[in-house]
Amino acid sequence: MKSKLEYEHPPLDVQLDLGLRLLELDFYADPEGGLYEQPPNLKFLREGDPPPYSKTSINETGFKVMHIQGYDNYSHCLAFRDCLIALKQWSDQHPEHTLITVTLNLKDDHIFSGLLVPPNFDAELLADIDELLLEVFGPGRLLVPDDVRGDSDSLRQAILEKGWPRLADTQQKFMFVLDEDKPKASKVYRQGHPSLRGRVMFAQYPTTDDEASFMMFWDLFGHEEEIQKLVAQGFLVRVAADIGTKEARTNDKRRLRAAIDSGAQFISTDYYPGNISPFSTEYLASFQGGGILRCPNGSEPERRIDQINVH
Repeated sequence: MKSKLEYEHPPLDVQLDLGLRLLELDFYADPEGGLYEQPPNLKFLREGDPPPYSKTSINETGFKVMHIQGYDNYSHCLAFRDCLIALKQWSDQHPEHTLITVTLNLKDDHIFSGLLVPPNFDAELLADIDELLLEVFGPGRLLVPDDVRGDSDSLRQAILEKGWPRLADTQQKFMFVLDEDKPKASKVYRQGHPSLRGRVMFAQYPTTDDEASFMMFWDLFGHEEEIQKLVAQGFLVRVAADIGTKEARTNDKRRLRAAIDSGAQFISTDYYPGNISPFSTEYLASFQGGGILRCPNGSEPERRIDQINVH
């Protein structure tokens, strides 16, 4: 059986050292601590394999960074707070870095039978995420919806009429995006916050909504013209160069080429230069010449946020 999970990532600071400027974190809520202490997959560990986490860390309250609860639990930083601190520390050491975008995949699905059902991300937990981001980074190190909206009537209007800030104005900053199109983002997160006023994160909404700003296409095939139109309008768009392990197993770069041709600002992959591929195909997603960040016309400092990243 071919696993769709045959990939791994180095620690966050190493990813940033490699030049990545789009990162993704998957995490679960654990408000009382210890909820994920006994994952079912522990019985599959081979002799000599390290445990996925320490008992001390898994019993702490807060958000836990894992891909699939009880199945794919390994993480360089189990506590979401620790991941944020690692990002902040790297940023402090590299004060001239360009904007770093972090998509947050809030996990509350019951994916497989027998796995623990995690808590839903309600309004209180979403507010806790905002509070934690502000606590770790401070408002001056975050690009938030209020910054982009300015005095416009809505976030969408600001993007269509004024666009995003210039890269030069977002140096040493982070932008966080809810990687969700389910109710926890589209309904709960904006309740009482029209155009995401007072919120810390951006999120994915229909293009006609006042909160529309950042779009994601897991499978871009069939959406190429739509993506090009969205980019031309000023929206930020993320697409995938590969899905699961399919392209990596066969060195199929058709999706990567389509992603680049679409004009999407962000291209995601699990196989980037500097990371280890487990397949003999040596598949890597990059631009021609091996780069993972490109700015049109070579004028990065004066352009708006239109750099293309491979994550």
